[in-house]
Amino acid sequence: MNITSVTRRLRNDPSNPELLEQLATLRIERALEYDLLLDDVDKDLILGHSFSKQKNGYIQTCIKVGVGHYAANAGQKGAYAYFKTTAHVIVMSRMLGVDPWDLPKGHEVDHINRDKNDNRRSNLQLLSIELHHDKTRAEIKGLNWTCPQGEAA
Repeated sequence: MNITSVTRRLRNDPSNPELLEQLATLRIERALEYDLLLDDVDKDLILGHSFSKQKNGYIQTCIKVGVGHYAANAGQKGAYAYFKTTAHVIVMSRMLGVDPWDLPKGHEVDHINRDKNDNRRSNLQLLSIELHHDKTRAEIKGLNWTCPQGEAA
């Protein structure tokens, strides 16, 4: 049994405790396969989302968004849309108290230690796009880079 088949069965029986437990177990196993590191306060992300690993190494998921947000253009009554995002963006948005699609424009979430699996709050910072690119270029050249005082959002 995989996540997709359990999810399909849950559509017909959404309150089935056995299926809910099985889905939670499968999602935890998937997160462990990806070595997804989260703080305890964010562990519920594993149960609430199904993750996959992108080719670039980031761990991604889709968030179901109700009508009134991105689904407003879906054209169907009661339609939902899905917002594709990554684990580190979800954690940062939680830290800032905003939705993932409402992170400050012109900024990117950075893994301080460059480990894309390490999504603990202490390892994430919000940088301007320019600073994030400066950091990446410095690291490619093998240089040490430190964020200028007060520049991380």
